[in-house]
Amino acid sequence: METRVIVLAAGKGKRMKSELPKVLTLLRGRPMITYLLDAIARSGVDSRPTLVIGTGADLVEQQLGGGYDYVLQEELLGTGHAVSCAMKEMKDSGDAIIVLYGDHPFVKAETIQKLKATHEAQQPALTMVTVLLDDFEGWRAPFY
Repeated sequence: METRVIVLAAGKGKRMKSELPKVLTLLRGRPMITYLLDAIARSGVDSRPTLVIGTGADLVEQQLGGGYDYVLQEELLGTGHAVSCAMKEMKDSGDAIIVLYGDHPFVKAETIQKLKATHEAQQPALTMVTVLLDDFEGWRAPFY
């Protein structure tokens, strides 16, 4: 089963109080999205992920360079719209698509591999990774 990866990277990041596009916010000296892109590469799931960019699109593309297919989300109308923009532009959407958020730098390659394997084994219409947190707002405070 061929699986493609879409990375949502169009957000403004207003809560981060930065002029940079959210995914370029530095985390230990690197743009946070690079940790996710490295995990995707290590997973071996998709050698050329599609990145949906919007706010600061030129800067994001300049910082990240080649190796990715870029799709511009001109109007930031939410997650579903971003995925729709990507799907319209993808030459080959494969048999399954994994959608990841560019501002989630702690996703591991193993998580991506397990998500793909679970989806292939069970063949549902949709597979999602979820997490239970006691306080959703509080988890990110140390990063701002």
